[in-house]
Formats: sequence, C-alpha cells, structure tokens
Amino acid sequence: MLTCRTDAGGATLRSVSAGAGAAAAGQVAAGGGQEGFSLPELLAALSACSLLLTVALHLFPSLQRSVEGAMLQLRLMYQLDLCALAIAKDVRRAGFSQQGGSAHTLWIDKRQG
Repeated sequence: MLTCRTDAGGATLRSVSAGAGAAAAGQVAAGGGQEGFSLPELLAALSACSLLLTVALHLFPSLQRSVEGAMLQLRLMYQLDLCALAIAKDVRRAGFSQQGGSAHTLWIDKRQG
C-alpha cells in the first residue's frame, strides 16, 4: 500500500506493508498528524457566532430608528438654514441693512423713543 504525505518541502511517497505498517497508515488517515478543529471547538465557535448575531439583530432596529431620526433632524436643519437665508435676502432687498450705509435705511434692532 502506498501513502502520500505532504510536508512543507513537498510530497513524499512511502510504501507500507500489510502488517505493522498498516496501523501506521491508519493513524495518518485517521488524523494522527492532520491539522484542523475538533468538534467542541467548532461548536463553541458556532455558538459564540450565533450569540453575537442574535444580539446584533436585536440592536439593529433601534440603531436604524436612531439613524432615521438623525437624518430627519439634519434635513430639517438644512431647510431651516435655507429659510433663514431667504428671509435675510428678502430683508436686505426691502431696504434694511446691517451696515446702515443708505440714507433711508431702517434699523429694526434699535428702539426709538
């Protein structure tokens, strides 16, 4: 019987007789020198991942609501800024000025009297 074993240097072939060497071939085939994860390690990793996924799925709706609220607030602030700019432009067109450079400028923040 021939077995093939891959090392870092390459593959090596060796022959195994039907007697004592068959037990050595069985050890190699059964995982004596194989790398990988055991069943308890896989189950622990799977349970940890499922727990994290469950927590993330429970937190996602509240996170989505808070993001939607922040987006709505941002849109409202943008619209308010546009309205304030339009009002300032209309006030300047009506003859009111912050500098008071023209003769018929009216000041709305000073009291007369």
